[in-house]
Amino acid sequence: MVVFITHAQSSELDWTQVNWNSGNTSQTFNDVDGSGIDITISLTINGGFYYSPLDDSNSSSSLVIFPDFSTDNPSTSFIDVNISFSSTVYSADFSLLDVDRGRSGNISYWEDIIEDIQASNEGNTTDDLTITAGSEIRTVTNSGETEYRGRSNQNWNDASTLQIAWAAPVDNISFRYSSGSRAISNPVAQVIGLSNITFTPVPEPGAYVTGLCALALLGWREYKKRKSKKKFIKF
Repeated sequence: MVVFITHAQSSELDWTQVNWNSGNTSQTFNDVDGSGIDITISLTINGGFYYSPLDDSNSSSSLVIFPDFSTDNPSTSFIDVNISFSSTVYSADFSLLDVDRGRSGNISYWEDIIEDIQASNEGNTTDDLTITAGSEIRTVTNSGETEYRGRSNQNWNDASTLQIAWAAPVDNISFRYSSGSRAISNPVAQVIGLSNITFTPVPEPGAYVTGLCALALLGWREYKKRKSKKKFIKF
């Protein structure tokens, strides 16, 4: 008897396959990639105004997050980004693109900062996090918290990419995007991109029960078949 066990397949919210409605600061994408999982992305700005996010069709294939912060103080000017899954997933990962610093001579017109990267599952914080920063992203510890700051002006390349991944199950991810103190007091508009989001759905408990029951039934039939054959053996 041969038993085949299938595993859940990785799924992806692909920005080339969906549209972000202009003017929205929150949007839900249903049954992403046929996974049965809905993903809601919400953006909340404080201390500045907000250009509409747009589904970028260029080579970065990302959701462009495009604010104009009113100050260079990340505690008062920021965008909170929240990514919510309708049920638990694992192996969730995405990248933040073009995390950089706009500079001319001694003047920095903006400084991208990514901080407060968190995930949770059913309300419990998930710490199993891997972050890989491009070569032009500085890692800074500020009051015990880790910040990722753009070092120089880049152009949507690997050097300004921040890769973020969780191995453990999650149902909610969030991070904060702001301008750093090395920028002018009233920074110019700045931008980052949110890449495609990949994840693997967690199979429902019923799927495991059904599989175990089927396996048990096959085992019982095999046992009965062998037992029946033994009755006809002649000595």
